[in-house]
Amino acid sequence: MSLETIYYITQIIAVVAVIASLLFVGLQVRQNTKAQHLVAQQNYYFSKNEFVGRIADDPTYADIYRRGLQNLYDLSETERWRFGAMMQLSFDTALTGFKNPDALGEGIVEAWEITLRPGSIQWWENGRSLYPEDFQAWVDNAIESTQKNSKPRAASTTGGKL
Repeated sequence: MSLETIYYITQIIAVVAVIASLLFVGLQVRQNTKAQHLVAQQNYYFSKNEFVGRIADDPTYADIYRRGLQNLYDLSETERWRFGAMMQLSFDTALTGFKNPDALGEGIVEAWEITLRPGSIQWWENGRSLYPEDFQAWVDNAIESTQKNSKPRAASTTGGKL
């Protein structure tokens, strides 16, 4: 066997090794992406369940949320601060969906849009500066779309039914 033949054989082995390494890296990236999606889903559902659970467990919290969605300015100053915290949690949850559409799916982001009621829109007018510009544009578009295409909804988590 000549040195030239050995050289070509080693080059073939090197190419096979590089391809195998790239396949391994690709599989690792895929697994990491799945893990990140799972973490995003868990964080989303934890936040959502905590928020909804608080509404279910605390009548005062639920009352402020319901009245705040109808009209932010019908609340007392303290209630507006509490409602603002609720809206920040809600918009933060929507931001998670906005930044992770592959992980959470469009349905989750669309489900969030149900909170776009008069009071939350009033809050957004002042609270928008807390969020990135691309998210602001997305929320503005969702508000515009909701206002064009929606009928008045009851401000409850049950769609007005008990």
